[in-house]
Amino acid sequence: MFRRIPFLAMTLLLVLAVSVLSACNSGVSSPGVTRIKVWFPGNSGLESDLVTKTLVPAFEKAHPDIKVDVQYVDWGTLSPKLNSAFAGGTAPDVFGHGPAATAGFAAADRILPLDSYINKLDDATRQDFGSMLDAGMVNGHRYLMPLVSDGLLFAYRTDLFRQAGLDPNHPPTNWSELQQVAQKLTQRQGGKITRAGLQMGITGISSQQTFATFLYQNGGTLLDKDNTEVAWNSEQGVKALQFMVDLYNGPNAVGKNTNINYGTLPPTQQPLVTGEAAMALVGSGALAGIQKAKPDIMKNIAVMPPIGQTQKAAYGGAGTGLFINKDSKHADAAWSFIQYMVSVDTLKQYTSVTGTVPARSSFINSDVVQKNTFMKPYLEAMSAKAFRPNPNIASWVQVRDILARYLEKSIVRQMTPTAALNAAAQEAGSLLAKK
Repeated sequence: MFRRIPFLAMTLLLVLAVSVLSACNSGVSSPGVTRIKVWFPGNSGLESDLVTKTLVPAFEKAHPDIKVDVQYVDWGTLSPKLNSAFAGGTAPDVFGHGPAATAGFAAADRILPLDSYINKLDDATRQDFGSMLDAGMVNGHRYLMPLVSDGLLFAYRTDLFRQAGLDPNHPPTNWSELQQVAQKLTQRQGGKITRAGLQMGITGISSQQTFATFLYQNGGTLLDKDNTEVAWNSEQGVKALQFMVDLYNGPNAVGKNTNINYGTLPPTQQPLVTGEAAMALVGSGALAGIQKAKPDIMKNIAVMPPIGQTQKAAYGGAGTGLFINKDSKHADAAWSFIQYMVSVDTLKQYTSVTGTVPARSSFINSDVVQKNTFMKPYLEAMSAKAFRPNPNIASWVQVRDILARYLEKSIVRQMTPTAALNAAAQEAGSLLAKK
């Protein structure tokens, strides 16, 4: 026969049970165990399975006093969800994001400077990450620990080079050669391009990244050295945009002038896969997708080193990095997890599955790169400091969108390059003044 539990005792037991469950579900640490909450961006099932089922359990085994709750958040909703979580005091201890978000989060006092942690890394590790460590630098403080790197390089179909009588072992090295080779690779039917000699992103954000690629190669910059004034409407910028316009217009056009953002297409629909393009300006992620989906096509795709007009350069730098919430009560535990994620052994597993380029230059001779040879040119560009990122300022997203809007108008010849760049500079100037 069961004994009757007094009402007050029962109430206390229920309160205690609810408190314990709430602590487990809200990320509050239980005695002797620190629980941290981590948000990773993206929706890749393979990556999520690796992180949650392999990497996190391995970390927790090595750190029995730390438990990690991981959530994957789609890139499209990441920033809004983070902002809501910050406002509600429920933001994760660690979260992944691109370096372009650093200045905005820093200005809002949402992220913790990582200088004290990064400065304690040994010299070999800091040298291995090189300039990637500066990707999240704002006002002299580093806020981001880079996980992977990325950039835009020209990839090309070696089989189509041979068909056109070109040597795939000697790809273009400057604008003149790029245009000449693209013209030889371009195919037309009834005046319409059926195969682009060169395809690049010319809509939205992609247009700004493509323009930055040519701008940097021509010795120009987007903003001045203090990031307070526009510099893209310089002589170098006008020539860079004119070169883009010429590639897509007139009788010698080599690219299909469409509003399709090729970077968002599935691997099987990429122009290099379908044969709609013989050369394309792409990031390593696109090539990783092609290698998984179409390995037979990937065997005929090579990647050029950064080309140049006045200097060898390319748009790019650090990709996804990891931040620590300024309000985290477990910053040391958060940093322990970040150190684990960017360690050599962990990055080998992570990049093998994701196909992303590790932010460590020492990986250039690793098994990961031997199996994914398309990574090597990106790592070489990173090691040579050929990648140039966008400016790290709080208003950059708005500034970038303004520039992209006018670039599109110029590419379809609604405005001259000079008029478009000047108009974009005038409109963006007020945002920079608020820096």
